[in-house]
Amino acid sequence: MQKKFLIIGNKNAISYKETFSLIKEKKIWLGRTNVKIFKTFDHEGEKFKQFGNVGWFTNLEHGLRHEKLKLLTMEENLIYDKRLVKAIREAEKRSREEKPRREAEKRSREEKPRREATNTISQVW
Repeated sequence: MQKKFLIIGNKNAISYKETFSLIKEKKIWLGRTNVKIFKTFDHEGEKFKQFGNVGWFTNLEHGLRHEKLKLLTMEENLIYDKRLVKAIREAEKRSREEKPRREAEKRSREEKPRREATNTISQVW
């Protein structure tokens, strides 16, 4: 029987090859929530410390593990992601600028006369 565990650790540990391989093999996964505040004790008494990069690593089942991610539609992305909007506009601008050049190249290929074969079968024999 496999032992169950819950570890509080730095989320940067996800990028360690040892940890990442366990996540990839679905032997461990992230916990349901992030750790925000720790209650600590010292000679002055009780204190609370806040962290932004601390999370749970576990092999305990919890509800969020199997929930599907809600992905945004393109319309929603265009509302929330201004960099995406800018990139799309730049790509459209490049496309408009390149279109006349592509059409000119196409016309020049069509206008070039094709070389006729100089030798016919009767001339060869």
